[in-house]
Amino acid sequence: MRFQLFPETFALFGVSWCINFGYEAIQLTDGDIDNFPAIAFGDTSDPIDFPACKAFPGTDEWPLENEWSQLNSSLGGALLKPVPLASVCYAGPLYDANKCRTLQNNPGRTYTNDPLTVLTEWPEGDTCPATSTPNVGSCTQGGFPVYVINATTVKQIQIGVNFARNKNIRLVIKNTGHEWTGRSSGAGSLSIWTHYLKSFEYLPQYSQAEYKGRAARVGAGLETWEMFNYMASNRMGVVVPAGTTTIGPYGGWMAGGGHSILTSSYGMGSDQPLSLQVVTADGRFVTADPSTNEDLFFAMRGGGGSTYGIVTSAIVKAYPPITVTRSSLQFTSANVSLQKFWEGINLYFFWGKLVTEDEGTAFSNVIRNSATSFSFNTNVEMPNKSIQEVFEFVQPFVDSIERLGITMDNPIPTNPSASFQTGTGQGDRPGNQRFGSRLFPRRNWEDETLWNQTMDAIKESVEAGYTFHGIHLSATEELAGYPGNNAVNPGFRNGLMHADSFDSFTIRGKNEHQVTEAHARQEIYMEKIRAVTPDGGAYLNEADVEEPNWQQSFFGTNYPRLLEIKSKRDPWGVFWASTTPGSEKWEVREIVLNNSVRVNVARLGTLATHWLAGNNVAKVYSLVAATAPPYAVYGTAFSAAGAQGNDSYGTAMSVDKDGFFTRVDQKFGYRPSSGIHGMALNRNNTFLYSADDTGNFVWTHSVDPSTGFVTFVDASPAPSNGSHGFYDTHPRHVTAHPEGKFLYTLFEESEQLAQFEIDQATGIPSFQGVAYSMVLPDTNTSDPSTGRYAAGVKLSSSNKYLCASFRGRQEDQAGSFAAFSLNPDGSIIKQLFLVPTLSSGGLSNIVSPNPITDKYVAITDESFGFVDIFALADDASKVSPVTRLSIPDGGCCADVLWAL
Repeated sequence: MRFQLFPETFALFGVSWCINFGYEAIQLTDGDIDNFPAIAFGDTSDPIDFPACKAFPGTDEWPLENEWSQLNSSLGGALLKPVPLASVCYAGPLYDANKCRTLQNNPGRTYTNDPLTVLTEWPEGDTCPATSTPNVGSCTQGGFPVYVINATTVKQIQIGVNFARNKNIRLVIKNTGHEWTGRSSGAGSLSIWTHYLKSFEYLPQYSQAEYKGRAARVGAGLETWEMFNYMASNRMGVVVPAGTTTIGPYGGWMAGGGHSILTSSYGMGSDQPLSLQVVTADGRFVTADPSTNEDLFFAMRGGGGSTYGIVTSAIVKAYPPITVTRSSLQFTSANVSLQKFWEGINLYFFWGKLVTEDEGTAFSNVIRNSATSFSFNTNVEMPNKSIQEVFEFVQPFVDSIERLGITMDNPIPTNPSASFQTGTGQGDRPGNQRFGSRLFPRRNWEDETLWNQTMDAIKESVEAGYTFHGIHLSATEELAGYPGNNAVNPGFRNGLMHADSFDSFTIRGKNEHQVTEAHARQEIYMEKIRAVTPDGGAYLNEADVEEPNWQQSFFGTNYPRLLEIKSKRDPWGVFWASTTPGSEKWEVREIVLNNSVRVNVARLGTLATHWLAGNNVAKVYSLVAATAPPYAVYGTAFSAAGAQGNDSYGTAMSVDKDGFFTRVDQKFGYRPSSGIHGMALNRNNTFLYSADDTGNFVWTHSVDPSTGFVTFVDASPAPSNGSHGFYDTHPRHVTAHPEGKFLYTLFEESEQLAQFEIDQATGIPSFQGVAYSMVLPDTNTSDPSTGRYAAGVKLSSSNKYLCASFRGRQEDQAGSFAAFSLNPDGSIIKQLFLVPTLSSGGLSNIVSPNPITDKYVAITDESFGFVDIFALADDASKVSPVTRLSIPDGGCCADVLWAL
């Protein structure tokens, strides 16, 4: 059956939409809603408040069986209640040895066509792996959805979205399940399966605003191999993924950016749509294009899948038939020194820049075979080039490699072939590895020092056993062309390479400690790569779900706008997927362990209104409040007594007009190795600075003035490894001068107060060697146990003086207190005094200057519960105690604020 095109644009209830295929003409009506009110549309202007947690099987909120039956009737029987494929491998009524054997040995398209399976096992929460021992272990639904809608019409998708929203049920979206971060599965969820939205139509002549040329209408359920077949039969080309042919191009691949062998010639997958057909969180069916629902059109092209709506079809750019000539190159470290091998690797990665400049892409692997044996291979893909052209392009590189004494295997290019290969799309089976992702900026090729550091980081990673899969590509704004203005990670626009790092460690069968340890080891080497690519980022579609600072890594400067769109379009949180805009407002609670491996098998709930909800023994390391609307509050690190705090994350919270906490708005990451203790805002509330004690950095985040959300800018290193005469100094507390030119921090390890200069253009601080000792005479510098811990640093009321304190390590060791005079611009003139405090301070010894006069300063002691008040001389050259406020109730006095 061939669906007919409906060229009209319809307007209903203020919603504009077009349709590409007949299945989009079948939509939800008022009559359907009258018969089953649970599928009524939503209203984004007046969203209904729901409980903090999504409904979950077994809870009172979970719909009754008769409601699920009504839902199925409204769907025309499209509601499925599938069980995991491998249930046939376990003892019980579903056991079938032949089916189990087929599943393990020759699954064909079984996994691809399954409504549950996601092809990366560890984040999907699969508690039912295929096994040859049916009487060992158990098979449960685990992290898989409870119900699945096999959607073949827009109406069915609208019903699913509305029912999930109105019943407060977790909703997930799935096509083929090519997904690395668990977004297509979820315990206790309803899934919308778009796998069979498979229509296609070629448009030889298409016009839209300034675009005039070929185009194609594509259904969201089409797989790459199906697109190949349509390209062949219509003698045309469309940009689709490289490699695996069962990926669904114009769903999640496009939504996350989408790279391919054609990227350097035709742009990213997100650059291809001219319009999208979408079901939004309120259940409406809309068109998104450059002139209609522009916000959705921006966000859904690169801003993350399963987040803003469900794509049912797209109109995408098409091209004349595209051919690709490939040159496959490889060499090993055999018969050559390791030094020469790595020189060859260095040459290759630098040469890759030339590949992108000639509109090609190159897919390479550097592999550790053993401690003394390494191998390398690459496929250089050159669109629309002849064999001779590719040979002449590749040969100079081959010559340079051979001059090193390295033998290159088979450098002759293959015959040009179509960019597609027709076929039947034989399926894939689930994998179980974890990947680290990074985008490498163009400037790494332009700065010799940075280039050498980059290659050192890659080399260390490979030597540690991680395969480095590098893809040279270039996806500039100029190449993207019309319609432009999308949410593709800026790291792609400014980069020359995307790379994944992975090893042979598989998670299946490992316990929690083994998994955690393996990931921590991998992060050591990913951190080295991130350190040399601070302006890079990571590719959302091929990343680690625990990517630190993911908002910046995956979305860069687009994040604030994407978050605003998400909040406007989905105020209910109908669409939730890990590491997508707005996902930080929710958390998976009551984590369940499967063989001690953390999996996606728990209930989804909003983050607590603030950290201390339900925990009266929590510890907050730092809390700082903005002084202008929207008056956001920022903090880091809390833990139950005796437990380790999570000080590698920060949180932004909202307050109401009376200053009461209302909600958690954003959870933002630093690095897994970070230990954030101190935070400070600049005077204009435009930058948030964080002191990273264990990471040895001072972090800079920009602050969105309208929302209070933060975006990573930079991590400025504190002195280490002998620079400026220091070892690792460990900045612990921080404050900013209101003139915006200087930042002050306490170096805990070296027991100093340090001054950082702030770049006026970027807001980034850097240490220029100005630091003052706060070591008291009783300190034995050769015995670390006699040193002190950094406590606090704050400005006096006039900003003429800076006060700082350290606390004693034991109760009988006094802390230290110092004051410094400042120039009007905030630069330090000199240290005025350094004296011991009247106690150790316990875990605090925080210094708090009076906000009205420079004369008085308070210092706290939480061990015995008192606050000491000190008076400064008129010139602040000396200090004397005035009085003590004692509150020995067991809860005072970690910090103190002066009442005005």
